[in-house]
Amino acid sequence: MSRSALAVVVATTDRSSTAAFLDLFGFVAEGPARLVVPDGAPVAVELVGADRAGRARRDFEVGPRALDLYTTDMDGVLSDAAAAGWTTSAPGTISIGPVTMRQAMVTGPDGLPVVLVESTHRRSSVLDEHPDRRCSEPHSVVWCVPDLDAEAARWEAAGWTKGMDLAFSEPAVSDYLGLPRSPVPIRMTMLSGPEVEPVRLELLEFPDDPGPDPVADEDAAGLRGLSFAVDDRAAVAAALQLDPATGRTPGGIGVGLRLGSA
Repeated sequence: MSRSALAVVVATTDRSSTAAFLDLFGFVAEGPARLVVPDGAPVAVELVGADRAGRARRDFEVGPRALDLYTTDMDGVLSDAAAAGWTTSAPGTISIGPVTMRQAMVTGPDGLPVVLVESTHRRSSVLDEHPDRRCSEPHSVVWCVPDLDAEAARWEAAGWTKGMDLAFSEPAVSDYLGLPRSPVPIRMTMLSGPEVEPVRLELLEFPDDPGPDPVADEDAAGLRGLSFAVDDRAAVAAALQLDPATGRTPGGIGVGLRLGSA
């Protein structure tokens, strides 16, 4: 399995609105169905009907919670997003060990959630080579799952490398996620290739507040999943336990597989 995603998949009821939203973060069009930060993994945009409009995730619901981007100018990007009419959260500061992160969420068309991250220690991104840019390519996709351990085991079986397990209760995280109380216990882990290259997958779990199974609006517009190039589609699908009808793992993560190395 290609351990770095070929693309982040987003479904939209209005391609022009989604393109204008992602333009705020430096994404440019490479055709009507592909938006990319130069030198980074693209966002593949699928058009769906208005009857499949998406929405932001609420409370402890499982499902996609964020498309994470690093930023070198959080306040400027948030100001531009608010001026364009998008919903923005207040920035919150999180400290995990030696790493301090400032994060804020911007919610776009069909509830598409983009989280901006300023960090004292960044993982690799295009900002390493282009520090003049305001935002990175997609550095990770965050997905809330009902059982973090079981979901992580499936991705490890498919060839991904699992990072450290993190458990924390940070009021800033509860606040920008719009959770009904603060602070909330949260578990997270990261899955990636051996070089921890983008695009990474971050699994999120609310251990004290299990959400419902991921079924209700899995086909709605919004952040839909990741696509990969693989050498053996059947073996990867089996490792991830993909539902043949929906293309989703038991944790609800949408996965597209195609044969090839790129």
